[in-house]
Amino acid sequence: MWPAYNVMRELVSSKSRVRGREDQDIIAFPALVECVSNVSARPFGSAADVQDLLARQCLETVRWWDSIKYLDQEQKVRRWVGIGPGKVGRNLVGKEVGMRGMDTVKGGGVWAITDPIEIEEVLKGLEKTELLIEEEE
Repeated sequence: MWPAYNVMRELVSSKSRVRGREDQDIIAFPALVECVSNVSARPFGSAADVQDLLARQCLETVRWWDSIKYLDQEQKVRRWVGIGPGKVGRNLVGKEVGMRGMDTVKGGGVWAITDPIEIEEVLKGLEKTELLIEEEE
């Protein structure tokens, strides 16, 4: 069996170390937020899928663009937040979903959090665009 698969199996079956949640699994289903796999570019819905897809992601081609297209075109996601170093992800998503101006897309926006100080600005942007999404629907 693949080493990556064994690591993922352990992660999926592990219990939380967060105080007050020690009896809960780290990964629980059904999830509160739908998650899209980089391998299939589609949502998944079980702990077994997490194991399989994360292990496959180590060996197979990641379908990042397909995942973004699925979220944009089929799920109509209009607000995007990237978290991590740099703003490359934000820029790539913005190009794919039709970013207008600096950070905005029709009915939403694309933001990046590269430093904790940026969180407040992103939250304000999300709040501001919440009404735009309701109007569009």
